[in-house]
Amino acid sequence: MRNLKKATLVRLASASLSLTGFISVAPLEALAQSVPNLEELSQRLKLAQEGLKTSSQAIKNAQSQHEAMEQKLTLLARESQCDRNYLLISTPTADLIENVLAKPAGDSTLAGKMLAYTKAQDAAFVALEDAVKKAQALPIDSGSIGRSLIESAKLFSVHSPAESALIAKETDLLGHLSQSASFLRSAQAHVVSLGLNSCANLGNKPAVLNEMAGSWAQKVSLHYTRIADMSAKRMRLREALGAALSAWLTRQAAISTSTEIDTMRSMIDETFKAERFLEKVTNWWIEVEIGRGPARGLMRTYQQYQGALVTLRTDLKRAAELLVEAEKFNLSADSLAVVKRVVLGHKETLQRHISELEKDGWAKKLANQKAFLDHYEKTLAVGNPLCGQLIKVHRSRLGAASTPAAFCSREQGFMAVVDACRKQ
Repeated sequence: MRNLKKATLVRLASASLSLTGFISVAPLEALAQSVPNLEELSQRLKLAQEGLKTSSQAIKNAQSQHEAMEQKLTLLARESQCDRNYLLISTPTADLIENVLAKPAGDSTLAGKMLAYTKAQDAAFVALEDAVKKAQALPIDSGSIGRSLIESAKLFSVHSPAESALIAKETDLLGHLSQSASFLRSAQAHVVSLGLNSCANLGNKPAVLNEMAGSWAQKVSLHYTRIADMSAKRMRLREALGAALSAWLTRQAAISTSTEIDTMRSMIDETFKAERFLEKVTNWWIEVEIGRGPARGLMRTYQQYQGALVTLRTDLKRAAELLVEAEKFNLSADSLAVVKRVVLGHKETLQRHISELEKDGWAKKLANQKAFLDHYEKTLAVGNPLCGQLIKVHRSRLGAASTPAAFCSREQGFMAVVDACRKQ
């Protein structure tokens, strides 16, 4: 019995060892089968490298495509900017040439203004001939000769109705020509400054625009020179006729009264010195204040600070000079008092304008110009491309005016805006 138990234990132990040995060998064999051999590992690494190389090339291709796209977008942006810059100046230039300079009819066209000027000039020359006849018919007796000479001077004055009408047309036409020539020259400068010739997409458009603007600028400048020369010659003729008729009247009066001409002229001068000096003062004041307003319109119409201030101070200096002239004119005490009162009144007005300007300062004029630009854009720029274009240009220039010097260098640009926008 005891030996049987021992044999049983031996068999159990042997079976246990056999099972243990089976359990430990099986996982090792499975592990050996799951581990790839070196050749397979090498193949996998090779495939991974090829995948990385393919991915790297794809990234490079994508980067090249991105750079090419960026270059294309840059080129398109530059071409678009070229188009915008070209249209910015070509559109108003073409409008000026087609609708104003080259258009045959219309009150606002060059042809229409030239026709109105020609008609006014014809009327002025007819009136000048009539003035000669009227002057020759004036009384020459000793009691009337003084008044006749004054009447003769009025007949040949630039303030006569016909001459005033002609000067108005002439001033309008010359201003129109000057502004047009200035704009066309600025268009040429704009083409050059923008470097439009480097914009291949525009082709020969910039060159054509430059040539067209230059050609019309030359034509307009020739018109301006011719009309300005004609105006000067007409003025000299008017002055010469007036002087000749005054001399003729004096001579006729001297003959009729057996008085020497020099003696008669002395009598006339003594009698009408104050009237003549006051007429001189009046003519000066019409130019200074009555025409377009204080400082020839620079203060109110054109909203200038420095330009208006300089002009007013120049006028103030002239007022002081007139007072000195009056003192040396040998006027009677009563006549001198009248002249002084008139000149001093004008002087006070000029000083008041200067004080107003200095009190408000340059910033007030800057604000006024900006406000006028907004108003003109809403009202006068409609249907007036040149007006709208000049508003944009001047507004952009005013945007950088943050100091007195900066504004003063730009304030005159508002004149072109006003003149262009107020012309209908």
